[in-house]
Amino acid sequence: MGSEKFQRVAEKVATHFVRLEDGVRAFELAAKGVDEEGKPVAKVIVLSGQEEEKKKKKEEEEEEEEEEEEGCGR
Repeated sequence: MGSEKFQRVAEKVATHFVRLEDGVRAFELAAKGVDEEGKPVAKVIVLSGQEEEKKKKKEEEEEEEEEEEEGCGR
């Protein structure tokens, strides 16, 4: 996922993100069509180490924003 624009689109389209080390699982999910919890699999993206760190950081930032919003609503 090179560009920021592509990354934003991928996050909206992808249903599952898999680490590079678990690449085989990505193919298994795509072939099966549902994950272990029965959720449909539409698009699987395999993350490199750098992409995984970016995604993790973004998720942490979003969680912090949600916590701040909840704190302001009290």
